[in-house]
Amino acid sequence: SLIKKPIPISIDIEQEYDLQDILNLKQTTLEFLVKKAQQEKAIFQKGKPRFTYVFLVAQIVILLFMELMGGSTNSATLIKFGAKFNPLMLEGEWWRFFTPIFLHIGFLHLFMNSLALFYMGPLVERIFGNVRFVLIYLFAGFLGTLASFVTNPNLSAGASGAIFGCFGALLYFGVVYPKLFFRTMGANILFVIGLNLVFGFTVQGIDNAG
Repeated sequence: SLIKKPIPISIDIEQEYDLQDILNLKQTTLEFLVKKAQQEKAIFQKGKPRFTYVFLVAQIVILLFMELMGGSTNSATLIKFGAKFNPLMLEGEWWRFFTPIFLHIGFLHLFMNSLALFYMGPLVERIFGNVRFVLIYLFAGFLGTLASFVTNPNLSAGASGAIFGCFGALLYFGVVYPKLFFRTMGANILFVIGLNLVFGFTVQGIDNAG
């Protein structure tokens, strides 16, 4: 029988590529990596986080005014400042689909939502730009109020719907740029979303529809 043996192949790199070719290849690779890094960096620089801080200041100032006018946990004060109140909304007060986004019931409620907005808002605003961030925040807040209006007759307020809209925007970013998402923020975002969902379904008084 025949015995097959591999044929040794020896390639002299110096015969195939000279030093200049190797240097050019290294330079091309380096330029590619730098360009890729710049492109990824540019994704996070579409807008400076201005409106995040505008929304933060607005909800803090409004809560302080509510405390002076009767208390942020007082139902009459909440209604006066524009909380979600179905009877008045059915009478035509459509602005109550938006004003609850900036109202909070008590300092703990304000602190939790402000903390989430402080850490997440700048990221969303840098990725999507200022105008899109405002549209995402307000539209998600409106949908949250609408869902609460349809499913829950109780008085309610808060920025949770808008904040979950920001979560949704980041998840969309993860779908478009999955590798970059999981390399930079993915695990943390998924953990915080899960934590909020658990918190929402285990703590009484939270409007989960919103």
